[in-house]
Amino acid sequence: MGFKKITVLFFGLLFALLVVPFSSAFADTTLLWSGGVTYNSDLDAYITPVDSAHASGTIQVCNTSSFGRWFYIKDHDPDGSDEYLYDTMSYLSPGYCGLYYIQNLVDGTNGKAEIYLQTSNSGSSFSISQYY
Repeated sequence: MGFKKITVLFFGLLFALLVVPFSSAFADTTLLWSGGVTYNSDLDAYITPVDSAHASGTIQVCNTSSFGRWFYIKDHDPDGSDEYLYDTMSYLSPGYCGLYYIQNLVDGTNGKAEIYLQTSNSGSSFSISQYY
């Protein structure tokens, strides 16, 4: 390899090593809610509180349970017409987090969705954060 190719390769790797960690370091989250689920007889399912996670844009959901969990992300509407983010359930392994774009669930005057999670597992626990 010539000197020019080695120099370009060196600076390319240096740039990647310096820029990538710093660009992801600017991503931030604000915890909106964390805890266990409770049984909801109307849904015949376990849910997080319906009025504790107001968010827009992207949220981060973390499974803080000891086992993997299947769940729905839903938007609570006072008239009972709660909406699903996806028609299918999402899955997270224990200790893992996922990012979900929820902007299409935003409604009302506050510009945010009232997010809650629905699962069939009684021992589930999650955290929901606003992702920036």
